[in-house]
Amino acid sequence: MKTEMIRARVDADLKQDVEGILDSLGMTQSAAITLFYRQILLHNGLPFAVRLPRDETRQAIDEAMTGRNLHSHDSPDALFAALKETACASNSPRNSPRATRKRTKEERTSES
Repeated sequence: MKTEMIRARVDADLKQDVEGILDSLGMTQSAAITLFYRQILLHNGLPFAVRLPRDETRQAIDEAMTGRNLHSHDSPDALFAALKETACASNSPRNSPRATRKRTKEERTSES
C-alpha cells in the first residue's frame, strides 16, 4: 500500500516533455518514480553512470550545439567515403592494428 508522498520542483518544460513520453509509454509519473526508486534499490545506487564528460567530449558537444565544425554530405555513401579517407589518413601502416599484430608475430619468430 502506497502511503508516502514525494514533492519535487522541476523545470516546467522538462516536466511537460517527460509527461508526454510517459503517457506514450502508458505510465503515470507515480509509476515512473516508483520504477526509478526500485532500480536504485536493486543497483544500490543510481541505475546509470553519472560522470562528467572529458574535455574533448565537452568541446564536441559545444561545437555540435553551436553548429561549429560540422560537416555535411550529400549521401550516406559520401559520408562513409569521407570517414574512410579520414581513418586511412590517421592510420599509417606502421600503426594499424594489423601491422601491430604482424610485427608481434615476427618478433616472436625471431625470438625463437
